[in-house]
Amino acid sequence: MVLEERAFPPGAWRLRRSLRFETKIFCGRLFPPEQLTETPYAGVWHTQPTRETDLPQTITRSIRDLIADANQAVRVLDVGEAREMHGRDDVIFIDLRDIREVAKTGTVAGAHHVPRGMLEFWIDPDSPYHQDIFAEDRKFVFFCAGGWRSALAAKAAADMGLKPVAHMAGGFGAWKEAEGPVEDSDAKTPKG
Repeated sequence: MVLEERAFPPGAWRLRRSLRFETKIFCGRLFPPEQLTETPYAGVWHTQPTRETDLPQTITRSIRDLIADANQAVRVLDVGEAREMHGRDDVIFIDLRDIREVAKTGTVAGAHHVPRGMLEFWIDPDSPYHQDIFAEDRKFVFFCAGGWRSALAAKAAADMGLKPVAHMAGGFGAWKEAEGPVEDSDAKTPKG
């Protein structure tokens, strides 16, 4: 008999209390509390399963480390700064999300869609996939859904020599929440 069940943002967690035990459900799997740890990320404490098994790989840098390094290396715009830059002729917004994400939610008005997996190829003028928008003398503002992919992409672009680059903290989710201009899914994907 379940006495209580409640959702925890962003919806991956549910706490289930019954008469005999308490468990947390993470991504559909049940975990007793002793198998969970609390870790800080982006100023928020998140609960995640502890790993008690040996993995064949030893990962020495987490994605959180890489994102933190990227945020130190490139300019991070809050949504207010991004909205102030929006619509200027010297600024181009680059939507790095998967085409299915763009189709489902729309995009920042006037943004160009650049698949994350093609970014470096489209930036490099010696690549057969080079896109002319990356040869323009403009400021590039990268965004994704939540600001993680765009942080890594902006750092990669800066490392390649593209400048100036920045990324929008909070991504498209923050943009929509701040009621920034949005257009339907017919995002401008460069051709060529």
